[in-house]
Amino acid sequence: MFPSDQATPRQLPMLDAVVEHVGGNRPPLEGVTLVLIQHQLGSMVPMTEALIRLGADPQKVHWIDIPYTANATVREALVGLGRH
Repeated sequence: MFPSDQATPRQLPMLDAVVEHVGGNRPPLEGVTLVLIQHQLGSMVPMTEALIRLGADPQKVHWIDIPYTANATVREALVGLGRH
């Protein structure tokens, strides 16, 4: 588990490039419900933000975390993006 004072990355250049490349008038993830079953690593924060920028509704992004990698810092950052 990460120390609680460890910061999560604010961005990942490759994800930013994908979001910029997709662009368009209608976000491709608009209206989609996402269920993410993943480890709570710091990189999941900018990944989730990219999904939101691609049109995912933060209220329809559901995380099922892997208990042995549960991370309070990552969880707080994800909640800060508007998801529960």
